[in-house]
Amino acid sequence: MLALTPIFAAAVALVCFSAVPARAADIRTVYVMPMPSGLDQHLADRITRGHLYQVVTDPRAADAFLTSRIGPVFEQSMAELLPPAAEEKETGKKDAGSGGNMHSALKSTTSRGTIFLVEVKSRQVVWSDFEKTGDSSPQGLNREADRIVKKLSSLTPKSAPAK
Repeated sequence: MLALTPIFAAAVALVCFSAVPARAADIRTVYVMPMPSGLDQHLADRITRGHLYQVVTDPRAADAFLTSRIGPVFEQSMAELLPPAAEEKETGKKDAGSGGNMHSALKSTTSRGTIFLVEVKSRQVVWSDFEKTGDSSPQGLNREADRIVKKLSSLTPKSAPAK
């Protein structure tokens, strides 16, 4: 019986530690929200070129949103882009992650270089990264997008080369 305990503990640890990456690995399509200085355009380009995700222009087709802002402003954008289903409006259901009232000192009003990948269904942040913004030239934004996409690519399983 004692011999099973380490095996059981290892199995529990495997399930616990693989839960978040598995959710992130399920993302196939991404809607890129508008970002300061047009970074969203450079990210969409780099994500598409690298075949990391399919970038979609219809937010309803997205598995996740890539955004530089979270909090009430993001939640409002989500509500506008993805209005609740008719039955949710009638019953008055509220998404558990919507936050409700938030103390004004905790509200994020400007983007400061952090990028978030937010899963649409759960509205949970499944990945984030900070990239210092400074050079808003096209070349600078391309370099920033390259760095972000390289880090983001660590979430996706490595696919086998096509035969």
